[in-house]
Amino acid sequence: MNYDVFDNIKFQDIESLFKLCEENKNNLANVKINYSRYNKFFIDSLNFLVETNILSIKNNQIKIPKINTSFKDFLTSKILKSTQYGFCVKEYLSNFENQGTSLIFKPNKGYNYLTSGLRNFLISMNLVRYEANTDQYILLDHKLFKNLHKVKFSPDELKRQIEKQNQIGLLAEEFIYNLEKEKVLKIDQHLKPEHISKEDVSAGFDILSYQKNNNKIKKIFIEVKAVSSSNFKFYLSNGESQASIKYKDNYYLYLLPVDHTVDGKFDENDILKINNLETNLYMNKNKWIRESNGYIFYKK
Repeated sequence: MNYDVFDNIKFQDIESLFKLCEENKNNLANVKINYSRYNKFFIDSLNFLVETNILSIKNNQIKIPKINTSFKDFLTSKILKSTQYGFCVKEYLSNFENQGTSLIFKPNKGYNYLTSGLRNFLISMNLVRYEANTDQYILLDHKLFKNLHKVKFSPDELKRQIEKQNQIGLLAEEFIYNLEKEKVLKIDQHLKPEHISKEDVSAGFDILSYQKNNNKIKKIFIEVKAVSSSNFKFYLSNGESQASIKYKDNYYLYLLPVDHTVDGKFDENDILKINNLETNLYMNKNKWIRESNGYIFYKK
C-alpha cells in the first residue's frame, strides 16, 4: 500500500489550484505564479489533480470539467474512483469502528506514521478529526463510511495500477537513458549506454553509461528514481544498496522529478545526481532524512 501519494497534499491547496485552473485554462504559467503566492507544493498538487483524472494538460492548455456539486464532494468521488488513491482511502477508513454515536480509530504508532500523509489530507478535508485527550481519530462523515462498501477494486484494477506505477519508473529510466546517449555520443561516438534493467532487474542499477574525468573514460552505473520535486522521496532496495557498495564512486542515483507541466512528464532541469552514497546520502544527515526501516530517504 503506497500512502506516500498523499504526501504534501492538502485540500485547501487542491481547491485553490482547481479554481485557478478554471480561471486560467490557457495559461498554466499564470496558474503557477498565482498559486505560489499563497500555497505550497505546486507540482505535487498539480500532479495529484492530473493523476486523479480531475484535469489534463497539453501544450500549456488545461482541460478541466464543470462541476455541479461542491468541490469537496467532487474531489471525494474522484479519489474513490481512482485505484491509486481510493484503495488507500478505503483501507484506512475501514479501520474506524462504531463506539456509541461516533466512528473512532486509535492506530498504533507504526501504522499512524505509515499513513500520516493520508491522515493529514483527510483532516484537511474535515473528514477526520484528532482528539488529543484520548489520542484517537474520529471520522466526521458517517455517510462516507456507509458508502465505502460500494467502493470496490477488482484484482484486475489493482494489477493495472501496479503496472501503471511500474510504467512511470520505466519512462523515467528511458528518459535518463536518452539523455545519457546524447552525453556519451559527445564523449566517444563508438560508445553507447546500455539499459540493463530491461534485461536484468537484479543488477542493482538500471543503466550502464560512461563518464569522462581527467581525459579518462570510465563506466558509471546509474539507478533511476522517479520522485516528487518537493522532497525527492525514494526507496533504495537492498540490492541497490549493495551495488552502490560494489561500484563505489562509479555508482550514481539519478533522482528525476515527475512534472506533468512539461513534455515527457519529467523535469530535466531539476535532476539530482548522487554518488558515493555512504558520504552523500547515508551520512549526510544535514540534507537527508532516513526513515526507521532504513531504506526510505527524503530531503529535509
